[in-house]
Amino acid sequence: MNLLKQLRNELAKKLGQTAADIASDSVDHCNPEAKRAIEKSVQERAQKLLDPDDHENPIPSDPNEPLIFRSDNHEKPFHIEVKGLSGAWQDIQKNTDLDKALKDNVQIKAEWTLKF
Repeated sequence: MNLLKQLRNELAKKLGQTAADIASDSVDHCNPEAKRAIEKSVQERAQKLLDPDDHENPIPSDPNEPLIFRSDNHEKPFHIEVKGLSGAWQDIQKNTDLDKALKDNVQIKAEWTLKF
């Protein structure tokens, strides 16, 4: 596996974990299954966005344009917005630390839809 692909996968994994942590911390109780679903959803989509051969899902270059990640399961809906992924990806390609690149570039907002 080449280094660029490893970096893409590591960034996508870390982004998924971070989004899931933020989402679970934003509520009193987060089902572990929901947390894993958020992590998987964000990770898979981020991998597609960072793939240079995928021209159908381009990563936005505008740092103010958020990427939107939504739940596939309509029973447990979530909405994750990520800003600055392209900046983090550029920093990582310049051999910058992954955690520092995420901290310096990425803003994550998590929202849950509650049904009563």
